[in-house]
Amino acid sequence: MRFAGAGAAGTVRRALVAAARSTRRCSRPCRNVLLSSWLGRESDPPAPEGSDPVGEALVRRYLAAFGPAATADLRAWCGLAGLPGAVAAIREELVTFRDERGRELLDLPGV
Repeated sequence: MRFAGAGAAGTVRRALVAAARSTRRCSRPCRNVLLSSWLGRESDPPAPEGSDPVGEALVRRYLAAFGPAATADLRAWCGLAGLPGAVAAIREELVTFRDERGRELLDLPGV
């Protein structure tokens, strides 16, 4: 799956899945190769320490499709536990609501 603004994350994920599948079928040892050879281009530089641009893009895309939603809903949907940092990084971009149980719901403005 590839998300806008996610750089090579979608391509990397597909390459890793393909590599895992191919190693299960062959009897020879796994051969390590550079990521750039899988991508056919140089890989994107790593994000600055403490930032998560892929996680931020994931949060934005999820909220665009399913918002307003609680952060627990987002974690249940994607299965990733490391998204609170991404939510915190873009919190100023988001609008908040409370549901009938008092949970904080996040959404994109104007959606």
